[in-house]
Amino acid sequence: MKFTRTDSVGWVFHSDPDEDADDDLYTAIGLWEAGEFLRSEQHIKALISNNSNHIDAWHHLSLVYASSGKNIEAYLASREAVRIGLEAMPKAYKWSKETLLWANLSNRPFIRAYHNLGLWLLIKNQIIDAITIFERLTKTCQNDNIGARYLLLNLYIQELGDFEKAKLLLEKYPEDYSPDFFYGKAIISYHQNKHEDARIFLKKASVEFPLIFEKILFNINQSIKSDSSTGFTRGSQQEAEYYWCNYSRIWSDKRMKSLARGL
Repeated sequence: MKFTRTDSVGWVFHSDPDEDADDDLYTAIGLWEAGEFLRSEQHIKALISNNSNHIDAWHHLSLVYASSGKNIEAYLASREAVRIGLEAMPKAYKWSKETLLWANLSNRPFIRAYHNLGLWLLIKNQIIDAITIFERLTKTCQNDNIGARYLLLNLYIQELGDFEKAKLLLEKYPEDYSPDFFYGKAIISYHQNKHEDARIFLKKASVEFPLIFEKILFNINQSIKSDSSTGFTRGSQQEAEYYWCNYSRIWSDKRMKSLARGL
């Protein structure tokens, strides 16, 4: 595994090309998607036995373990995938100044693996360590193709109560029209004592995403399983359920509820 410059700020991962290994991994992914977890695990382990530095293999082994309910193994596999990538990077790598472009396909396995490790740290309640990962990803992968900013926004608001950091994050992505950002503007403005701005932002959000606003008003709860709001149709019931699962805590606050009911 090598890590080299593409220009003055850009970097890219390189691994020895191995078409057979790629074919084996695609086969394993197909088995995983078909629910054949044990066979998928066996394929990936065989691949790793021949190439122990295959980041994507370790990452997908983590996903297969998670699907099998082997959470400890999944967490450890995610750590190994990230360890391989970090070990290839120079110690002086500047996350805030240097870039890992998603457009370079060979960067994607590490970006996905690092994001996955952040999710595991959240499950383990290691909030600050998870935030560090998501901050690094939004800094070095500037377009944030994997969506780390949505996790960060939630963590800044509901875990840290750092509304200034949340505001700066919104400003970094002015063309993001997700419900997280629309409603996030209202939440942040209210907690920075800009109540009129909060009402204006909430009104706009309620027009763009009315099903979410209904949940805020009436606390309607339904079960939903997903790890990404980007997987839903805009304005759908599923999207509303997902948002409410992530933000019900702050919108259940009496002051926020009063803001919503005052529109």
